[in-house]
Amino acid sequence: MNLDFLGKVRNGAGLFSKENLIPSPIKELSTIKGWPNEVVNGTFNIQIESFGWPSATNLDFKALGVRCLDRSIVFRPAAYLDHSYVPNNTIRPDSHGEHGGDLQFWRAKLTIQGVEESIPCYMLRRVSSGYIDTIEVVSHIHIRTTYKIRNGQHVKLTVFAGGS
Repeated sequence: MNLDFLGKVRNGAGLFSKENLIPSPIKELSTIKGWPNEVVNGTFNIQIESFGWPSATNLDFKALGVRCLDRSIVFRPAAYLDHSYVPNNTIRPDSHGEHGGDLQFWRAKLTIQGVEESIPCYMLRRVSSGYIDTIEVVSHIHIRTTYKIRNGQHVKLTVFAGGS
């Protein structure tokens, strides 16, 4: 199963590039063939447009946004890591519920307007994140710099369920 999200590039809060550094390489990602097991600091942020939500049974993106993927049994991530994996994680179980701040990684392919190739990457979602219409993407390269991406550029993110 896969989901296609349509959106545009936007700035994020910048915490993953400054404070919440994800240790790399990530052992849990090393078994996923064809996808990177290392990620650079920072995330690439995509704001989903109103028409850009996928239609999927048992996932209510219209009402919940990307929050419907938190600990989803319908669309499982490829890797799931405890909140303590990220030093200085600003989302924690003591303030956001039992699994708050846990990291979920889904394999994804990013297609960017004006870039010929699709970029293998991961959609990253921290359980209980305040983001509703914004998806964070991590990769082995700094996508924005490598491809000279600007805010407002249109993108498509194809995200794959953990077992597919």
